[in-house]
Amino acid sequence: KNHDELTAKRPMSPSIFGATDWMPHYKFPVAAIASITSRVTGVMLSFGVAGIGATALVGDVGAVVATIKSYPMLLPPTKFIISYPFVYHMFAGFRHLYWDYTCKALDLKSLDMTTYALLGSSFAVSGALAFTTLPPV
Repeated sequence: KNHDELTAKRPMSPSIFGATDWMPHYKFPVAAIASITSRVTGVMLSFGVAGIGATALVGDVGAVVATIKSYPMLLPPTKFIISYPFVYHMFAGFRHLYWDYTCKALDLKSLDMTTYALLGSSFAVSGALAFTTLPPV
């Protein structure tokens, strides 16, 4: 009986989702979202390289590229989908190298500021790459 009274008085540990609804009452820090995004883009790059390798083993990568090029409306979105993981992962890696070598910009305000800069610059550069066409060689 005494144990039940004591446990009833203990504060409840917050969960990510409430007991009655699926709206999160815990807001992930933007740096956590950036960290998760960096990991996800790394996995996407690995699967992309593996997919190109598998295509090269059993088929013709040039034919796949020619098929995508035959639909001009799909070119910019396809280029963005391909370039964003690479650009984001590369920029996040540069930011991490900066942290490792200087031990600066690790306070919460700088962390949030560099995270927003990382997200914005990744979208901007990927968008620019999506609409860039190199001249034929």
